[in-house]
Amino acid sequence: MKKKDKIIIIKKIKGIIKEYKYLYFIDISRFNSNLLNNFKRECYNNNITLTNVKNNLLKRIFKNKYKNIFYGSTYLMFTNNINISAKIIKNNQISINNILYPIFKGAIIDKVYFINYKISDIIKLNSKENIIFNILYLLKNKIKLNLIKYNIYINNIILNMIKSLKKKI
Repeated sequence: MKKKDKIIIIKKIKGIIKEYKYLYFIDISRFNSNLLNNFKRECYNNNITLTNVKNNLLKRIFKNKYKNIFYGSTYLMFTNNINISAKIIKNNQISINNILYPIFKGAIIDKVYFINYKISDIIKLNSKENIIFNILYLLKNKIKLNLIKYNIYINNIILNMIKSLKKKI
């Protein structure tokens, strides 16, 4: 491959990385054709882009930052759903020579690198948007509860005032 071609591929991959929020690095090299086709189909059905990239190109893209994960065969899974890729990886894992495939090498989730993590830990992650939504939901319920308490308190004061006015009349 010529240097000019490599530069074009690197720019293309960098563009794809910017387009998606979540990127997973996996190794599915030991899958037979049937397993590989099922895996690709499941990725396609869940709007996940799956592509195989040469490790040397990945090392250039990530500036040798995480070169310890770029060995063997490396596939990239691009998605905008935080943990659907992790669930697909987990659901399709099979043991080959006591090694679980696909091998989860790492992920970039909301611009944070998750290297040397277990796939089960990644499945539990929530997106920033979900966390903010949950916080706002909890605050809304707390405010609503306080307003109800305040409303009851005001109503009791008004009722007591009416009772005392009735007694005076």
